[in-house]
Amino acid sequence: MNERGSRSGHRRAGMRAALGALVLVLGTVLTASASDARSAASCSQGKSYAGFGIQALSPKFDGLQATITPLGGYTGLVASEHVIGAIGLGYPQPRRAFLLGSVGGYVGDRGSRFSYEWWANGKFHFRNAFELGALRAGRPYTVKLEHLAGSSWRVSMNGSVPKQGLFRLADSSNGLPFPRVYVQTENEAPPCATGSFRFDRVLLRDHGSTRWHPFPRSAGLFRSPGLTISLSSITSFQAGTAP
Repeated sequence: MNERGSRSGHRRAGMRAALGALVLVLGTVLTASASDARSAASCSQGKSYAGFGIQALSPKFDGLQATITPLGGYTGLVASEHVIGAIGLGYPQPRRAFLLGSVGGYVGDRGSRFSYEWWANGKFHFRNAFELGALRAGRPYTVKLEHLAGSSWRVSMNGSVPKQGLFRLADSSNGLPFPRVYVQTENEAPPCATGSFRFDRVLLRDHGSTRWHPFPRSAGLFRSPGLTISLSSITSFQAGTAP
């Protein structure tokens, strides 16, 4: 597996752990104190997550979208660290269909990009689709994952479909489960990687339907130590590192 594929696999393994940590229902406002969020332990090696999703094999969905807005610049990124706002559909089990799209900063504060990854043809795929240049706080990016027909899916950002943004996912003709919307940070070494995002118009599309709707209130929030999440409404929240 190449380096990008390896990173994709590591992120996927971490996301399986995050999905297993859904403990609160939507409608709860969850925050952490600054002292808790940026403790020394929060800068230990590894990945952290804060967001919400549905941890269940059913129902299945034909679409997920969110407008992801960075709230400031990224700091503390070294080596292959990153801070991203992401949306995903698909199975947390290995070697099952899944699709993720993200906006964020990678590797040594060198700017930001829209990227996506998926499982198909027996392996992971990862693409850096659009270079976004220097991060501008307050600039929104609408990321959308859509089931077209059969096993065909499409990923887009602000209505633009990247090269190789149309593809087939096995075992997905009836839609995909486990929708999730979240911030992810990675720390390999001090200083702490920091960054926050606001998510608006977080919407799902049921399998076989053309109507977009909010997550059900049975969905759950998840948060790793070192991150905060504050839910404004059923379709809007803010998550990331504490001030």
